[in-house]
Amino acid sequence: LPVKAAAALRAVGETWMTEAKRRVPVDTGTLRSSGVVLQSGTGRSVEVRLVFGGPAAPYAQIVHENLTARHLVGQSKYLESVVLERKGNLARELAKYL
Repeated sequence: LPVKAAAALRAVGETWMTEAKRRVPVDTGTLRSSGVVLQSGTGRSVEVRLVFGGPAAPYAQIVHENLTARHLVGQSKYLESVVLERKGNLARELAKYL
């Protein structure tokens, strides 16, 4: 079961990342394309992280946190908004993959 649970957690992370990428403000596309799902650990201790940065690292947090910026495409809090909206359904989403 730990392997299936880890795969389910990763699948949910990928689903959430896809939605977060839809919400990322786009100028050159670098920030949007920097979004990745990272998985670490084995057995009963697995961690999945949703991360934006890479080549966009110098400004990823600034774009995420700037609530006064007006974007033609996307929004601020592009990652946080997904997590806040979906965290209450995490168990249900995991169950779909188990």
